[in-house]
Amino acid sequence: MPNLVEYHESGYLFVSYADGFSLDVFRQMVACVKERNCFLVIEDVRSAVAKFSTTAIYEFPEQLAEVTMQMGVSITQLKRAVIAPVHLLDDFRFFETVSLNRSQSVHVFCDVDEARAWLMSDHA
Repeated sequence: MPNLVEYHESGYLFVSYADGFSLDVFRQMVACVKERNCFLVIEDVRSAVAKFSTTAIYEFPEQLAEVTMQMGVSITQLKRAVIAPVHLLDDFRFFETVSLNRSQSVHVFCDVDEARAWLMSDHA
């Protein structure tokens, strides 16, 4: 599956990272957030195979905040459901914790339906 950033009529963006997470695709997502004025996002990173260092995971939420700020969006406006591969779930749970500690609304799932339900829970 190729990288994909698409808007769903039910009011959220779906982002699929073909080869694991990419800042270029993240930037495309932020551009779509601005264009659609849509701050609900499902990010599918199940194709990720690489394990990141603890330091890289710790720094990652701040890097994403900088990218969004440079593009004129506050990352705290976004509500992001991340669909992670099972074999990297511990890493993504750590990412979730660090993100939450930095006032980012991020929750990690392994199931698309659960992610969608959480994402839309306040917007039904």
